[in-house]
Amino acid sequence: MLKLPVRMIILLLFITLSTSVLSQSDSEINVYKIKNIVSLTSEKGFIYIHTPKVGYLRGSYPEQFSVEISKLYRSQNTFNLYGCYIRRGFSFSYVNFDNPIVNGGYLAGYFIEPIYRLSQSLLFTLKGELGLSYLTNPNSLNNSQNLSYSTHINSNIRIGGGFSYYLTNKFVLSANSSFHHASNTAFNHPNLGINWITGSFSILYYPLGNKLPHYVRKKPDNWKNERIKKEISLFFCPAQSYYWTYQFKRNYVAGMDFELIKKVSDINEVTAGIEAYYNDITADQGTVYKNNTAAFQSGVLIGHRLLMNRFLFSQQLGFYLTSFPSYNSEIFFRLGIYYTLFPNWKVGINFKAHGKTADFLDFRLGYTF
Repeated sequence: MLKLPVRMIILLLFITLSTSVLSQSDSEINVYKIKNIVSLTSEKGFIYIHTPKVGYLRGSYPEQFSVEISKLYRSQNTFNLYGCYIRRGFSFSYVNFDNPIVNGGYLAGYFIEPIYRLSQSLLFTLKGELGLSYLTNPNSLNNSQNLSYSTHINSNIRIGGGFSYYLTNKFVLSANSSFHHASNTAFNHPNLGINWITGSFSILYYPLGNKLPHYVRKKPDNWKNERIKKEISLFFCPAQSYYWTYQFKRNYVAGMDFELIKKVSDINEVTAGIEAYYNDITADQGTVYKNNTAAFQSGVLIGHRLLMNRFLFSQQLGFYLTSFPSYNSEIFFRLGIYYTLFPNWKVGINFKAHGKTADFLDFRLGYTF
């Protein structure tokens, strides 16, 4: 476990080395994209007990240490599109959960941080991060108490926000609060996941200066002339382990969805669609859930999309037309992230769940016309 004095030494060393870098000229301060922003973060928090089944995590206080490499986008066009400035990049972390059952691990992710100016020196920030984690002590014969995760590789999700203050023209101090989640999205069971909440302090170094230009926002309106688009996606989920809650093993999922898409701003879209897929499963004989008779599933969905250059983030609420009897819910939700490879073509991943219970994660290929 990384102790506080060691963290402070690292931070002081970082400051000392950074201040030795030669100052940049005034003309360099005017660049619209600042690269190689480096930040160090120290976090402390607690584990959220989202179900009594993970009561063994009560009284655990995780510590986390992170390094980020990022870019700041501060052009007039960025401000026009989003009404803020954007910092985005990669984060690498070590976390100790302060609990021998779940131990700790390493996190890596890609984050996007909208930045809003409150005054000349004070900023308000939001942050979203998505990536992977390597956790060191999964459920096994020697660690059967761990119901939180059963694979080394898991998701890494962070949502947070906070405030930043300019210390100098190159250094920024940031205080944030974050919600973290790690699980394997139901590829293996047990998979109750780990949710932890942290408070943090960060110091950021901007090699070309951290000044933010003052702009008057000019909202684009060319989206108003765009027609309603249509999109077809094929999706596939590989085999999962035995699903002890519903007494079956999922062999694969293969399906298709069709959506109508209407732009409501330059970066926002609303959607309506229908999906159908084949859910190949092997159920226990005599299971009370009778899931072996419900292989075909379908539903209708409404949703929203946020567009950020080649990336697309989607949220959908679904209503079953056909479903497993054991789900005890006619409603599900989906969260997705997609990347545009070529005009009209995109690839992505999409996560399906019922309330707090993960169903599956699928991989997608979509075509828009």
